[in-house]
Amino acid sequence: MDVGCGPGRLVGALTSRQIPAMGIDVSREAVRQTRIRGALALRRDVFSTVPGEGTWAYALLADGNLGIGGDPVRLLSRLADVLAPAGQVIAEVAEDGAGLVKGRRQLRVDGRCRLISTGPSSASTRSRRWRRPRACGSSR
Repeated sequence: MDVGCGPGRLVGALTSRQIPAMGIDVSREAVRQTRIRGALALRRDVFSTVPGEGTWAYALLADGNLGIGGDPVRLLSRLADVLAPAGQVIAEVAEDGAGLVKGRRQLRVDGRCRLISTGPSSASTRSRRWRRPRACGSSR
């Protein structure tokens, strides 16, 4: 199971190799893109009931998804219930000293543009007002 599968890059690759796989994501658009790749995907929160609970051999956490829910310990505890007794979590993590990225990004979610800031909160980033762009991808 690919937890937080996004556009289905990994679950799609597994499916194309005839490896049974399923992606879950809370985003309609992510699930749609995964299905376009020919892979099984459900719009689901990992903290709710998932099909095959207790039987999955692997749970994939790629692209920073160890932070889903804001509490890695809670997420890993939940995955212990989702996985079979001998199941394994495969998590992508950054090497020590990789640092944090701070800035602002445009993100399209379910067809809507969102402007987000990334990195640690500080007084300067909290007090700064971001202007919403007219459209995702437009330059300022």
